[in-house]
Amino acid sequence: MPAFGSIEHPNMQHGRPYPDPEAAGVCCPRCGRINTPGERRCGRCQSRLVREPIQQTLDLGIRWPKVVSIDWVAPERRPLRSAAARPSGSRKARRARPAPQGQLELDLQPLPELPAARRPLDQPELVPAPLARRAAALLVDGALALTAYGIILAVAQLGIALWSGVNLRWDRPVLIAWAVVLAAVQLGYRCFCVGAGVDSPGLRWMGLRLLRFDRRPPRLRDRWLRFAAGLISTAGLCAGWLWALLSSDRLSWADLISRTCAVRADRSEPGAR
Repeated sequence: MPAFGSIEHPNMQHGRPYPDPEAAGVCCPRCGRINTPGERRCGRCQSRLVREPIQQTLDLGIRWPKVVSIDWVAPERRPLRSAAARPSGSRKARRARPAPQGQLELDLQPLPELPAARRPLDQPELVPAPLARRAAALLVDGALALTAYGIILAVAQLGIALWSGVNLRWDRPVLIAWAVVLAAVQLGYRCFCVGAGVDSPGLRWMGLRLLRFDRRPPRLRDRWLRFAAGLISTAGLCAGWLWALLSSDRLSWADLISRTCAVRADRSEPGAR
């Protein structure tokens, strides 16, 4: 046995050498059993027959500073040489191969700035004409329709007097019939102006014109929509005109429904005429 404090040889165990597992008849150092060659543990006491390998210590220390070439660390970050810095003797860049037939191209160009979509305007861009002028235009149109009605009435009375020799009697059925004729004349006058796609003579006489809220000329659909809204307003005891009198923007139901209004012709844009 080695003395206390002495250093034992690495190939010795308790003063005896480690047995070689490859030799014939390996003797167990603990129980003394002879084991077959190649066994690593004893068949009786399961003791290890060979010495444990000496574990090497892995040195993980890193010495700094560590010099590494930038071309090896990040070759894609090399500074690109411009055409002016390229030497004259260098060869030209290779031409790009033509794309195979049917291959799609990737367009990386920035998109052009598109105009922002605008919501329909609730208020006209031009100031509507005064209510007095618009009412005067309606009166002029009504007067023209009454003139046409008076001509029809005079021609009808003259024809009846010449044909039958009897003057026309103004009883209740006749008055109702002529009232229907008057309404038909007014509607026919309005429908003719709307169907022709032109402003009424009353608007032109008062120096007004009909425009949409975006300063564009009204379409045929807008004119028919305004005509229908005017009929609804008239059937409601002229509630649309009362709305124009009480509101701050001075717009009637026909103006708000059709998004059109009567403006002064001298203040409208030349491009919208």
